[in-house]
Amino acid sequence: MQPLSHDEVVQGKGAIIARMPGDEWQRFANLRAYYAFMWGYPGKKLLFMGGEFGQTREWPQARGLEWHVPDYPVHRGGQTLIRDRNRLYRHHPARHAGDCEASGSRWTTAETVIAPRATLYFLWDPG
Repeated sequence: MQPLSHDEVVQGKGAIIARMPGDEWQRFANLRAYYAFMWGYPGKKLLFMGGEFGQTREWPQARGLEWHVPDYPVHRGGQTLIRDRNRLYRHHPARHAGDCEASGSRWTTAETVIAPRATLYFLWDPG
């Protein structure tokens, strides 16, 4: 499982987007890159309370989520990425059929083909 759980965004830790380095554009680009990697990596996915649209403040139990922030394009980009990745995940059984088993996926590199660069590949086997 690939969790970004409750423990990552409460008790003074702040929202994921708030902990990214750089200016606003860089923070949201880093968040999208992180989520793209997370959705590309084998295993179940788990986000918590507003992570998909880049909620900017820590999640407070007494208040609701910042449901208005996807109205801003920079926030909508993350939400669109998660929506599109979920669609791919759902429509391609190799992406989820064996992701609870070690045999469901494996990783390899292209070092032997394109030395000295190392490119990481994930291979899924739907069983």
